[in-house]
Amino acid sequence: MRHRILLICLFAAISLSTLPPAQAAEPAPLTQRDLMIALVNGLGWSFGLPDAPTDADYLKILAGQRHLRLEVERLVDNDSPLITKEIFSFGNFSGEGWLQGPRETVQTTLPFLLPLSGTYQVHARLMAAGFNFGFGDSRLPADGGNRLTDTDLGSVTLSAGPQQIMIEFPARGGLDFIELDALPVPPVAPPGGWVLDKKLTTTDLASTALQALTLLDQLPTQGKPTLIEAESLPLPTTILVQKSRHHGAPSGGAWIRAGANAITLQAKVKVPTAGIYTLGLRIRGRGELTGRVNNTTSFQVKPGPALNDFSVGAFALTAGENQLTFFIPPFAGLDVIKLVRLDASPAALTRLAGLQNKLPPSRADLNAVIQLLAAFGTRR
Repeated sequence: MRHRILLICLFAAISLSTLPPAQAAEPAPLTQRDLMIALVNGLGWSFGLPDAPTDADYLKILAGQRHLRLEVERLVDNDSPLITKEIFSFGNFSGEGWLQGPRETVQTTLPFLLPLSGTYQVHARLMAAGFNFGFGDSRLPADGGNRLTDTDLGSVTLSAGPQQIMIEFPARGGLDFIELDALPVPPVAPPGGWVLDKKLTTTDLASTALQALTLLDQLPTQGKPTLIEAESLPLPTTILVQKSRHHGAPSGGAWIRAGANAITLQAKVKVPTAGIYTLGLRIRGRGELTGRVNNTTSFQVKPGPALNDFSVGAFALTAGENQLTFFIPPFAGLDVIKLVRLDASPAALTRLAGLQNKLPPSRADLNAVIQLLAAFGTRR
């Protein structure tokens, strides 16, 4: 909390009204594209950009999605002993084809660019036993079947930027694709999403700054909370409904618990108005509970042995139905889901960020905010 109070005070210290006035020769107004580029380059998120980045490359980093499918036939060298096949005799394939090895074991190295750092689950579609995948110092052995078979390889931690996969192909082995998956990181975008040629506003600057520092949950609340009792949701058969008060009094007289195996629970919740909402959970358990909001934004929380309330962050919800996905570890429990709408009006956003001036921000204003964010070491 002290960290957040200090941050808000620092924003107030560089309020747009106190920044130096513009030069006599009026420059062209800034656009959201200027903000997009400044955020990625100024906050050290540019490692995952190609040498000649496009708008789409910048937006991919700011969107926070960490899913990458590598169609290996597009990455292999022309002089490689691996052969691109375009036949379905050995199973379905994606992309333009799949790679088959020669009659002996061979090694190849495939380069790729990773937009965002993280710990990724690695999947591949393989044929034949005896594959080995190398990511830096990590080695992931894997076996395919007699036909192209989707296979989980394990996990690997990677940094954003240029990467290489060293692959040991067994004799006559086949490889269609390699897929990397990690939970998304919070997206950063102006209210209403990126419109790159739109003139930049103080509200855009305030909103993206608060998102970069995960401070949207500090906005004031609006209206009454929406409560969803977990036991009222459509539940898989592996979920146990409990009425025990041994771990604390459940809010609606009952709570749900996973058995000896982790479970995935999907809940569809309705909100009357689109906006920013805090997501609160009353939960218990020993392992980390993770989840996703509308399959775009992730959250994680580590509960304790008793049922307690936790806030897991602020998220953009659409009017009507939204999907919450929970990955509940063994023996962990969920009692109630709580949604509270926040005041994300321009006045509330700029007030929280300490950027009170309504005039369009100048280059100096933009640079000042980016420098402040960089000083706090925001990561992506």
